Amino acid sequence: MLRLLFTLFILGSFVSFSKAQQLYKGESSFEKILVYSIKQNEVFKGDPQWNNQALYTFDKNSFYSGSSSFKRQRLYSFENNKVYLESNGFSKRVAYTIDGNKIYSGDSSFSTDCLFTYAEGKIYRGDSTFISDILFTLEENDQVNLLVIACIIGPY
Repeated sequence: MLRLLFTLFILGSFVSFSKAQQLYKGESSFEKILVYSIKQNEVFKGDPQWNNQALYTFDKNSFYSGSSSFKRQRLYSFENNKVYLESNGFSKRVAYTIDGNKIYSGDSSFSTDCLFTYAEGKIYRGDSTFISDILFTLEENDQVNLLVIACIIGPY
């Protein structure tokens, strides 16, 4: 009986861990470093099993600092394909625009304003898909939400 409970515990831990999206800095297994984990609607620094306090939370309309619904502060809001930077809840400006698989700075969709391109689990610098321009690798389990990814990696 104890062995069965232990096996179920291990399987449950593996299933909950496997549902997290892992965002790695770098591309090859030799140089990949786990930067963020996205689990359900929370973003953790590194592995959520070792760091139990979320840095950010998000829902379909907003991106917040912190994990508690009482102490969190809205940093960004989402409307269609735009990410708005919130300022004291009164004013907002466009921080990022998502167009297809590209993240642009501000309210632009010009190639020169492209910050990141997402393709096949890789996030590239600018309007590029060259191997030398890979910044991050995203191991995904579900559909990638580029609005959330823009909020997380935008400062890079």
